[in-house]
Amino acid sequence: MNDSPSSTEKTASKAPLRLRHPVTRKLLMAVGGLVLGSAVFWWGLPWCFPIPEALQGPQMKGLIVLDRNDELIARIPDREHKLSLPVSIEAIPCELIQAILAAEDKRFFEHGAVDFIATCRALGSQLGVGGGIPSGASTISQQLVKISRPKSSRTIPVKLREILTARRLEMSHDKEWIISEYLNRTDFGSMAFGVEAASIKYFGKSVSQLSLAQCALLAGLPQAPGRYNPILHPAAARARRNYVLSRMQTEGMIAEERATRAKNEELGLVRTPEGSPELPSAIAPHFVSWLLRSGRTGTIRTTLDARIQRRAQAIAMEEMARLRKREAGQAAVLVANQSTGEILAWIGSTDRLNPRGGLMDGVLTPRSPGSTLKPFVYGMAFDSGVAWPGWIIPDVPTEFRDAKGTSAPRNYNDQYAGPVSVRHALACSLNIPAMRMLNMAGGPAELVQLLRRTGVSSIRKPVKEYGLGLSIGNADVSLLELVQAYATIARGGTATTLYWDRDKVPAPASGERVFTPATCMALADILSDTQARVEAFGIGGPLTLPFRTAVKTGTSSDFRDNWCLGFTGQVTVGVWVGNFDFRRMKDVSGVSGAGPIFHRVMVDCAHGADPGFPDTKQGLVRVRIDKRNGLLWPETPEISSTWARDEWAFPDRLPREASSANYDAQGNALLGSEYTDWFLHFQAANKDGLVLDPTMLPTQENPKITVPPRGSTLVLDPDLPNGGRTLHLKSNLPVEGTVWASDTLRIINRDGRPVAELTPGKHTIRVTHQPSGTTCETEITVRQL
Repeated sequence: MNDSPSSTEKTASKAPLRLRHPVTRKLLMAVGGLVLGSAVFWWGLPWCFPIPEALQGPQMKGLIVLDRNDELIARIPDREHKLSLPVSIEAIPCELIQAILAAEDKRFFEHGAVDFIATCRALGSQLGVGGGIPSGASTISQQLVKISRPKSSRTIPVKLREILTARRLEMSHDKEWIISEYLNRTDFGSMAFGVEAASIKYFGKSVSQLSLAQCALLAGLPQAPGRYNPILHPAAARARRNYVLSRMQTEGMIAEERATRAKNEELGLVRTPEGSPELPSAIAPHFVSWLLRSGRTGTIRTTLDARIQRRAQAIAMEEMARLRKREAGQAAVLVANQSTGEILAWIGSTDRLNPRGGLMDGVLTPRSPGSTLKPFVYGMAFDSGVAWPGWIIPDVPTEFRDAKGTSAPRNYNDQYAGPVSVRHALACSLNIPAMRMLNMAGGPAELVQLLRRTGVSSIRKPVKEYGLGLSIGNADVSLLELVQAYATIARGGTATTLYWDRDKVPAPASGERVFTPATCMALADILSDTQARVEAFGIGGPLTLPFRTAVKTGTSSDFRDNWCLGFTGQVTVGVWVGNFDFRRMKDVSGVSGAGPIFHRVMVDCAHGADPGFPDTKQGLVRVRIDKRNGLLWPETPEISSTWARDEWAFPDRLPREASSANYDAQGNALLGSEYTDWFLHFQAANKDGLVLDPTMLPTQENPKITVPPRGSTLVLDPDLPNGGRTLHLKSNLPVEGTVWASDTLRIINRDGRPVAELTPGKHTIRVTHQPSGTTCETEITVRQL
């Protein structure tokens, strides 16, 4: 008998195994397929979805301008009226990041683009209310994808694409990058995109300066920027803020005490200057317009001081209201810290809506500088050894011949003072000594080179076109250049580049000096000498400040421009007044126009304290001189001590000692032959203590007209009365019995003196001494600058 199991038994025993095996295998296959599908979906499929293009480039939209203390100056949206100013993650407060996570995605650092717990909860909620696409579970990564793409309808395919793209972001970038991009791009309402733009929009300050309550308010906005807009709906914004604070407390991010204190805070909203293409900023419109023209975007941290800017602008507008009746339309002001080179205030004009050039920027527009270049002429003379503050220079009728021809300039008061010190000539802004000094110190070519070293680049014509008239302002220079040049004097001679961007500070100066420190101290001492300028500008007035200030005015031809520039130990201030369309003002000079603005701005900058002044003793020595001839004071009883004056001199070139050969027996100072005509024919001049040196007088003099000299071209100075259109005539003929005439000019008698009323063109002037029948004539040219 066969004991082995039959085939039937074998089949029966194996049957159960055949029943179980297919089930197990299918289950395993299903699980394996699910795992593989999930892996492909989670790690593979996302690579098929590219990162949105918008996330691959910068997100800067618009311009934010901050002052030196991060106070808002201007906020300018882009052409789409959007404002987005990205900041680094380090600049964003930790509390703001925590608030965003508490409000939007508390498990952000735990998931990989999808918060499954929140998704399931949202799905259940949606099913309970009738179905639809789940909402309220979008992670920050998903929201970033959503705001980086054009708006589309909420469908399941769109949501899946959003999830897979968010997953791609998580696989390509770290969490820090994602949260940073989200915070810099999301919509916070009022056309502000990103936390920096929103912070400035609502609170008027950078995001780094926000309080906990302010962080919570911003964190609550992305869910519904319109519904929770704190400007339009402050109650809703407050409720949303407090909800975020409660969420932060629940998540253990902040203590209950801090949450309670933050909930009790006011919203703290500020009204900031609105920006538009027509009026970019209520504080510094021309400066901001210049930034826009230069293509700058993002946050610009400037050196401007908003307080000084506001006050200077208000002062200029108040003073221009007073000057408007005298046909003065605009003013520009620039304030700089000469020690650092920082620009503190920039006012381009006082009436931007004026159709006659109101949008022009007076800080940058070159204009005729008048007498404001004279300090640099004397600085050249000091450095070259030609002169020193007490040196005597003739202020007498003088012909100057250069490449432009012959000119016979006049002084502001149409008078000639005879022998004057350099101190007096510069302080009183005398024209003839300035032109004489430029001629002696190297000429206009040297002056142009010196000015370029201070940063003046507007003087571009061939030097021969300026001639010696450059010393009295026949070249165009901008206010920015002049302030920079005066700052060079205030700094002791080292040129500086004025700047406005705190993030782009210019490299330190190379060390090349424009002037020696001693020269700058001598110039500062003269420009701050209120007594030295009394003869020209009187006592008191806008040029006299409650603290020591170096100051210089200037007025261009026919009162078209006037200036006032100067410095203390802290700041250099420049003011221009005029009309951008070159209309003449009615007798508005640097003293009456720009002077009052300069005075008030300088006082305001001092802020009630003494700003100090450069040490004018540096590199100089004190000497006692005879102020009539500039020689060292002779200790002799014949000479009255009333002529003695203490003066600063350079130790390496002291004045020579006076001797008896310099005086007559009565102690009068002897004058050389260059003073003969002035001494004999200018009766109004003060000649006390002066006599002509008899050894230098000519034995015989031919009859001639001394003013104006033959062949001269009259350079009219705008500081002259009546716009410089009158000329007092002089000759070496006896005054009694002389008759003046001209075929082309009207000649009148004013206070016993002949005066010609000048008009442009070529003219011949004749004088006849009737008792002797002697006649002489002169030919002149009168022209406008």
